[in-house]
Amino acid sequence: QKGVNSIKGTDPQFLVSRIVRLKVWETRFWKEVCFGLNAETFIDAAIACDYVGGTYGGSRKVAPFLCLVQTLLKIQPDMDVVLEYIKQQDYKYLRAIGAVYLRLTGSALQVYQYLEPLLNDFRKLRIREFDGSYKLTFMDEFADNLVKKENLLDLDFPPLTNRQVLEGTGELEPRMSMLDDEVDLSVEEMEEMAREHEREKQLEKEREMEAAARALEGLDDDEKEDGAEIGSRITRRVQDDEAENGGRRRERETDAERDERERKRQADYERERDRRLAREEERERNGDRDRDRNDYRDREKERDGDDYRERRRERDRDDYREKGRDRDRDRDRDRDDYRDRGRDRDRDDY
Repeated sequence: QKGVNSIKGTDPQFLVSRIVRLKVWETRFWKEVCFGLNAETFIDAAIACDYVGGTYGGSRKVAPFLCLVQTLLKIQPDMDVVLEYIKQQDYKYLRAIGAVYLRLTGSALQVYQYLEPLLNDFRKLRIREFDGSYKLTFMDEFADNLVKKENLLDLDFPPLTNRQVLEGTGELEPRMSMLDDEVDLSVEEMEEMAREHEREKQLEKEREMEAAARALEGLDDDEKEDGAEIGSRITRRVQDDEAENGGRRRERETDAERDERERKRQADYERERDRRLAREEERERNGDRDRDRNDYRDREKERDGDDYRERRRERDRDDYREKGRDRDRDRDRDRDDYRDRGRDRDRDDY
């Protein structure tokens, strides 16, 4: 095409396989919605998209999401525009379309820089499977699949340079998770609390020993022996207190671990409940769709039956007319033969 910028050595539209590309161009959505869009009007069409999908069903129908990706490859917006699609947080399916386009056309450095932040986006996405059914996924999982996989949604992505290679050359900094600061801070706080607790225990022990030493001053031998016995009892008490405090600390740690497991279990339960509810809603929608399809087929059969009976009556009428014409032709032929025989007799008599 004239005026097309080459990306990865080819027309960007050819980054989609020929079979999928032809299917996209033949869809009604492409002809009515996608044709003639530009980088600005494309946003309205992308906002109206309500699920992620490639091709689905027995005839491999093309989802509008894939048509919109093909539209971006056709209009070739500036990379700044695509990055704005990805950075905005109001419309998640517009962000997903921009992410797929960047994975197809961007360099490995751009992919790591602008798609890895999406791993912190935990919003839900509806995705259409190959069999036409829907399932729930999440934006972080979708972005992770874009980075790690080379085939997704019937699209073949170009291979990416390994992240460690880019880090080794200094082009890319080591990836930092948003949780790293919180984890480091909590560890430092826990270490500081442990050190403070040890200092308090040591000071308490020293105070106990000083008190015992002052009590032994000015006593005779027998009293000192009794005082030594008292000191040993104090030492044992201090050791017992240390053991008890250690047990309480371990118990507190065990309670914290138990609470953390309970929180994780509750989060898993809520996530599974949301997915189960989504599957039930999808089954209900599919059931309504199947009922509508069956009703439509029944109406089609009734119309086809009426049309069949009308065609049958018309065919019978045509057959009756044809038979009448055949009888008329036979009658005319018999009459002509009779007249010819009469003329032959008259000629012989003459």
